[in-house]
Amino acid sequence: MRRGTSSELRRSLAAISAVAFALFVCLWLEGCTTLSVSRPIPVVRRGEFASRLSLRRPSEAASMNLYARGIDPKLPFNAVVIADALDERALNETIDDRLTRAEIHAQVGRGFQPIRRAEALRHDYIAAVLASSIVHQSAPLSAATLDRAIAIHNEALTRFLSRSGGRNLELDPAWQSELAALEIPVALRRDALVWDPNRIGSIRLCEDYIVSGVRTPIRTLGLGVPVFGVRDLRPIDPRTAAGEGEESLYPPIQVYPATAILRSGPSGGTPVLEFHDPLRFDAVSTGARTIPLASDLSTPLAFHFVAGRLFIAEQISMFRPEALKIRSGLHLIHPYEPGKIPVIFIHGLWSSPRAFFQTLNELRGDPAIRSRYQFWFYMYPSGDPFIHTAAMFRDALVDMRAKLDPGGRDAALDRIVLVGHSMGGLLSKMTVQESGNALWKVIAKRPLESMNLSDPEHRKTLEKVFMYHPNPAVRRIVFIATPHRGTRMGDNVVGRVVSSLIKSPDELVAVRRDLFENNDPAVFTPQARKRVSSSIDILKYNNPMIDAVEEAGIAPWVIYHTIVGKLGPGPLETSTDGVVSYKSAHLDGAASELVVPTNHLCQQDPRTIVELKRILAEHLRVFEDESALRIGGGREKSAATGPTKTSSNNDLLRR
Repeated sequence: MRRGTSSELRRSLAAISAVAFALFVCLWLEGCTTLSVSRPIPVVRRGEFASRLSLRRPSEAASMNLYARGIDPKLPFNAVVIADALDERALNETIDDRLTRAEIHAQVGRGFQPIRRAEALRHDYIAAVLASSIVHQSAPLSAATLDRAIAIHNEALTRFLSRSGGRNLELDPAWQSELAALEIPVALRRDALVWDPNRIGSIRLCEDYIVSGVRTPIRTLGLGVPVFGVRDLRPIDPRTAAGEGEESLYPPIQVYPATAILRSGPSGGTPVLEFHDPLRFDAVSTGARTIPLASDLSTPLAFHFVAGRLFIAEQISMFRPEALKIRSGLHLIHPYEPGKIPVIFIHGLWSSPRAFFQTLNELRGDPAIRSRYQFWFYMYPSGDPFIHTAAMFRDALVDMRAKLDPGGRDAALDRIVLVGHSMGGLLSKMTVQESGNALWKVIAKRPLESMNLSDPEHRKTLEKVFMYHPNPAVRRIVFIATPHRGTRMGDNVVGRVVSSLIKSPDELVAVRRDLFENNDPAVFTPQARKRVSSSIDILKYNNPMIDAVEEAGIAPWVIYHTIVGKLGPGPLETSTDGVVSYKSAHLDGAASELVVPTNHLCQQDPRTIVELKRILAEHLRVFEDESALRIGGGREKSAATGPTKTSSNNDLLRR
C-alpha cells in the first residue's frame, strides 16, 4: 500500500514540476514585455496633453491683455474676482479678450482658489467653451493663439470630465440632468462621424492610468482629451453567451479609444460634447482649418488586454479547454468598418491574443495601415486537438460573413489576411486546404460515409473536422514560427506530462465513444485507438495527423509568407527558435521568408513588425486596381464640423 502511495506521489510531483517548469519557460520567454495597467490615487492635474502653458499665474499674453483693460495682474491675484469682472465685459470682446477670459476661468478651475466642486465645474466648463469657440471660428488665427486656445480647452475639459463624472463617467441622462441643475448645459453629439454615447460605454481618462510593458506608446498631441470607453457585457452566468448577431462577434469587455472635444454651441446655443474615434480620424475639420486630434491608442489597448485576464484564460484553455468555450471565437476589438481589409491574428498553444499586443499596438499606430486595415483576433481553447479548433475557426469565418455582410457586398471581406503564430499558423493553413481524405485515413480504413453513428450530430462534427474545403476569402497568410512538421515538445517529458493533464472535451469524447461502439474495431488505425489526442500529441514529430495536414497543401490562390526565429550561431538548416526547428517552420513556395535572430515569441519582435508592414503594403498593391474595394482614404469630412482623414491613401503603397 505504501509502495503504491509512494509511486502516485512521485507521479504527482513529477506532473507538478513539469507544469511549473513549463510556466517558468513561458514567463521567461515573455520577459519584460509583461503588460500592466494601474490607476493611482486620483489628483487634479493639468493633463498630459495640455501643451506648454503654466497656469499658476496669467501668461504673458494674458497679462498684456489685462494691463490694456486696466487690470494689474501683479497685484494680489484673485482669479475669481477677475473672471467675474471679465464676464461682465464680455460684450464685443476681441479674440485676445476672450482667450484671456478663458485662461482666467481655467486658473480658477484648477483649484487655486478655495471654491466648491460646483463652482470649479462651472469655471472649467466656461474655460473649455470659450477656448473652443476660438479654435472653431472662421477668422484667421496666429499659431500662438491657436496653440494657447487648444491648451486651455484640453486642460479645462480634462478636469471637467473628471470632476463631473468621477473616475468612470457614465454618459446617461442622470449625468446631463445633474449638470443642468448646476446651470451647465451639455448636449451629446450623435451621428455617424463620432462615437455613439450608447456604444462607447463608461468614459475614463487615459492620463489616469500608468501603463508598463508597452514598447512603443502610440500617442499624439493636438485638440481634445484622450479617453477610452469601456463596455462590460459579461453575463451574470459565465456559462451563457452574451449578444446576438453582430454583437456576438465582440468580446465581453470592449474598450474603445476616443478623443473628447467640447464644441461651443452655434450662436450661443448649448455646447456639444463629442467623442471622436482616433482609429478612423486623426484630425477634425472646423470649416476654416483642419486641426490634429490628440490621441492615445496604447492605453486603451493595454487596458483591454489586462481587463480580459487573458493570462488566466491561457491556463484554463490549456488544461480545461471546454471551460473556455464560452470565450472562444472571432473577436472584433473595434466596430466593423466596411471597406477595410481584416487582418486576423491567431495565437498559438498555451497562449491568447495578448501574445500579439506589441504587434497590434505598433501596426495600429501607423496611420497608413489603420486607414486600410481592421484587426481582429481568433481566441480558442488551445488544449483541444487543433484539427478540431481549426474546424471551429472555419465555421467562425463563415458565421462572421453572414452576420457582417450577408449580401456579400463588402469586397474587403474577400481579401482576408491571416497572421498565425506557432500552432495558430496550422489553424490558418487549415482554412485554405482541400482536405480530401488525407486526415480521415489517419483514423479509419473505411470512408466516413460508411461508418455507423447513433447520433447525426456526431457525424456532422466528424465531417467538419476531417472533410473540409478552402475558404476563398482568405487570400494571404503569414506563418510565424509555425511547426508545419511538428515539434519535439510533444516528445519530451514536459510535453508528455502536460498532455496527460489536459482534459479532453466532452463533445469529442462522446463522438469517439459513438464511433467505436458502433463500428468494427478492425476498421480503425492504431492512431485512432488511443485516447482523444491533445494538441501536444498531434504536434509530435512524425505524428500521422500533422503529416496529413502537411499533405493537404495550400490553395493555389493563397499567397503565404514565413517568419522564423533562430537562436544562436550555426547553420540555419539545423537551427531552432527554442520550440520549433527551422526545418519544421520552413515552407517551400513561400513568397518570402524572414529569419529573426530571437526565440519562439518572435511575433512581437520589431523586425517581425516591420516585415508585417511590408507584407500588408504588398497585399494592397495586389488589389489596388480593383475598384470594388472601397477602402477609406483621401479626406472625408462632414459639412463644417466633422473629422478628417488626413493620411494619404498612397502612404502605404509607397513602402
